[in-house]
Parts: sequence; C-alpha cells; structure tokens
Amino acid sequence: NVVEWNYRVTQPLLYNTNLYEQEINYSPHIDYGIEVNYKLFMYFKFFQQKYKQKLR
Repeated sequence: NVVEWNYRVTQPLLYNTNLYEQEINYSPHIDYGIEVNYKLFMYFKFFQQKYKQKLR
C-alpha cells in the first residue's frame, strides 16, 4: 500500500492532491517492526473507508 500511496502522490493530475499530499518515506529493506507496520495498515484501512479510496 505504501508503494501505491507514493505513486498517487506523484500523479497530481490523476489523484486528489488534498488526499495524497506527501510521500511516505518507507523502505522495504528496513525492519520497522510490527508496531509501525500495524499503524500503517490501520491508517490505510481507515483512509480507504473514510475517503472511498481503494489502494492496491
């Protein structure tokens, strides 16, 4: 979902810039731990429901 989010940030003509304001600095090569990954997962879940978006 982070990859999709960051893609949408870089496509302001396709996606609402009020929703996708800033890239998420996240590397798949870094172990952020379960807490960070859980928070991201829950945020994406909330975001998709609230704003009727579907992140791949």
